[in-house]
Amino acid sequence: MKTYKVISDIENIYQPNTIITSDTLINDFLNTCNETEDADLIGWLYTLKETDTDNSIAQAIAFITDAWDIQLEDFKE
Repeated sequence: MKTYKVISDIENIYQPNTIITSDTLINDFLNTCNETEDADLIGWLYTLKETDTDNSIAQAIAFITDAWDIQLEDFKE
């Protein structure tokens, strides 16, 4: 799981400077999906989340940030 800071969000899903984890972002996106129409997408994102490698999480986050037009930066405490 990675942590990010929201830089901008065109859709206003998250406020700028919000700190969010990859798990939360993926879960929030999955909650907007239609179980029937988006079944393949849901399965793909769950697989990436469960694989939990840097590469799989990066793929999921890249897809979601592109779909929602969100800009993130890595956040380190």
